Parts: sequence; C-alpha cells; structure tokens
Amino acid sequence: MYGQPGVPWDFYLLTFFHALFVIPVHIVLFRWRAKEGYTSFYAKDIYPAVVKK
Repeated sequence: MYGQPGVPWDFYLLTFFHALFVIPVHIVLFRWRAKEGYTSFYAKDIYPAVVKK
C-alpha cells in the first residue's frame, strides 16, 4: 500500500506530533469557553442558531 514493507513511521510521527499540538489547544479552548459560562464547546454556536428557528 505504501510501496514498502513494515510500519509507515511517517504516519505515526505525523499523528503523534499532531496530537501533541492539538490536545493542549483544545484544553485551553474548553477552559476558555467554560469561563464564559458555556458547558459545551459547541453550545455557544449552536444555541443561538436553534433559538432563531
């Protein structure tokens, strides 16, 4: 599939470093949204859209 036998290490490295970068960013976003009084990450965006209907 990748043209070589064994484990595609580039895939694992990409996933690993992506996770290292993304997880802390999401933690910060969740805490920031929680401070604003929204318990759900998407509540701030979905709630007004639902209420308008």
